Order: sequence, then C-alpha cells, then structure tokens
Amino acid sequence: MPLTELFTGVLLKTELLLFEHQPLSELSKVDDLKQRKLLLGSWLFEKKLKNLYTGFVEALSVGLDFVPANHEKSISAMYKLLINSTECEM
Repeated sequence: MPLTELFTGVLLKTELLLFEHQPLSELSKVDDLKQRKLLLGSWLFEKKLKNLYTGFVEALSVGLDFVPANHEKSISAMYKLLINSTECEM
C-alpha cells in the first residue's frame, strides 16, 4: 500500500494535534492510571504521526524540484492528500 493511501485511507481520519495542543484538562477527569497512560500514549503517537506526515509532504515537495520523472507522481500524491485528508498543513 502506498504511503499516500495509508495516510488518506487509514491514518488521517481526524485532524492530528501536536502534544502541546492536546486538552490536558482531560487528564484530570480520568481517575484510572492505566487509562491516563493510554491517553498520553495516544497523544504521543498522534504527535509522531503528525511529524511523519509533515516529513512525507516535504519529501513530495522535493520530488517536484529535482527529479522530472517523479514530478507527476509527486503532484498526484499531493492532490490525493489534499482532497482526502483533514490535515491542513500542506
């Protein structure tokens, strides 16, 4: 499965937030320590996924400049990401 399809079809169903932008007040509402750890873990995963997505989009941008054969593929992938994802940082 190409990365574009993985991001648009599976991983980016909602907008990703950086850890710093997560609602930290939610932690105080969770009494169970295990649930708090799960929530923190999911926020950390979301941050790392957002960073990977940003790196992928930047790599596609590089493909536009240096390799003429990949120009069309880069544009096609960027178009799919733009149309199908909730992320707005392209």
